[in-house]
Amino acid sequence: SETDLEGHLQLARWALEHKLPNQAKETFQKILKINPDHKEARKELGYQWDKGAWKTFEEIQKAKGLVLFRGKWILPSERDLLLALEKQKTLEKELLKKVRKWLGRVGFQSEKVRKEAIEKLAAIDDQYKSTLYIKALTAPRKEKRLFVLGELHRMKEKSAAKEIARRVVWDKDP
Repeated sequence: SETDLEGHLQLARWALEHKLPNQAKETFQKILKINPDHKEARKELGYQWDKGAWKTFEEIQKAKGLVLFRGKWILPSERDLLLALEKQKTLEKELLKKVRKWLGRVGFQSEKVRKEAIEKLAAIDDQYKSTLYIKALTAPRKEKRLFVLGELHRMKEKSAAKEIARRVVWDKDP
């Protein structure tokens, strides 16, 4: 019968033993309708006793001010920071792609293309250009290397010093 607590409890335990989780869950929920404070049913359904009441793990985490983000419970400020960092990384990747594109055109023979590339690069913040400029010091085209050297000097980029010194000492055509 619908009010047979012991019968429902036996059925729920049987369902668990026979690896029938959906049926066990349904039966434990019926037990809670009969007795809302039934300890075994509450525990099997994932409830925890917290501050004088049965609560789900989710309710306890939310009461702590946490949010579920990508499978982990974290503070909202942590989630916001992670999202902001992801957005920043995406923007940086896009900028690096643009720098790579325009830097590749600095060594073009066409004065128009070269001028446009230099203008486009000038519009991008230096912090996004320095790493690629340092890598470009080994470019095969002298025009590109000279442009990059001038830019690194203008930017006073200290991290470029080692590569510049290596080029000066070892390369025949720096």
